[in-house]
Amino acid sequence: ELWVETYERIDENSLFGRRETYGPQIPFGVGILTAGIDVSANSIDASLWGWGRNEEGWLIEHAIFYGDPSHIENEVWGKLEAWLVKPRYHENGQPMAIAKTFVDSGNWTTTVYKFCYGKQGRRVYAMKGVAGAKKYLNQFSKKKQQVNLVLTTVDMAKDVLARRLKIKAPEDGTCLPGYLHFPIHENTDMPYFEQLTAEYPKIIKKDGHAVRVWTLPDGKRCESWDCMVYAYAAIDFPKKIKDIGAFVDQYQGPKVVMQTVEPTVEPKNEEIKETEVIEEEPRERQKSNWAYRWRQ
Repeated sequence: ELWVETYERIDENSLFGRRETYGPQIPFGVGILTAGIDVSANSIDASLWGWGRNEEGWLIEHAIFYGDPSHIENEVWGKLEAWLVKPRYHENGQPMAIAKTFVDSGNWTTTVYKFCYGKQGRRVYAMKGVAGAKKYLNQFSKKKQQVNLVLTTVDMAKDVLARRLKIKAPEDGTCLPGYLHFPIHENTDMPYFEQLTAEYPKIIKKDGHAVRVWTLPDGKRCESWDCMVYAYAAIDFPKKIKDIGAFVDQYQGPKVVMQTVEPTVEPKNEEIKETEVIEEEPRERQKSNWAYRWRQ
């Protein structure tokens, strides 16, 4: 290691203090929804983000599903699927579906592939984070067990989001490019923001070169941060959405009368031929009373 980069740490207390009142309907400025999913040893974390003009972002929901994710037949995966497809509505009354979903395959790799299999029509992708500096944010890898794996340069996304978390709230309530909103809700309690700000960048020596990487201190957790990073990266895949404002315009018209929309549940995955996959050791997590637990 060469040196620790001078870095102005993001204060979790300031982020907690700027929470806003909105929801459960999707805020008026949102044009698309993306989801980021982080899979741990005994739970699945999921964040739903809404994006507007100039990538202004709103956290819509953050949920934790407790259970054993090691096998696709386990209940926790059914809960995640139901959460992904449940009806959601824009403030003007129109239904909104999740446009893209990134599911991290670092833990329980084979099971994540099985979950994503057959869902490409809904743009549910298995992804794997790669560190360091690259020329791309997202890139297709070779197919893994009949699933297109996305390689995501997570450090690139983290650099962008860290800068945006430091943007001050507009005093007049106007929109700010890249500003990130958080709702007042039990699932955005202080532990959520502690995870969001746990990592920091530093410079290390790799192959004789100075490389900037994001690092998680021992004993810290960062599930909410990872989910946010994956949801942001999903905007850019399979190609960058250059004009989110065009999607926003679709929801800026007169309000419509809400209608009940039944969720479309994907059929059970077909049997997938097993191949050898090297999986990382999953991280254990402890339950806490702040987390939002979604139930059927």
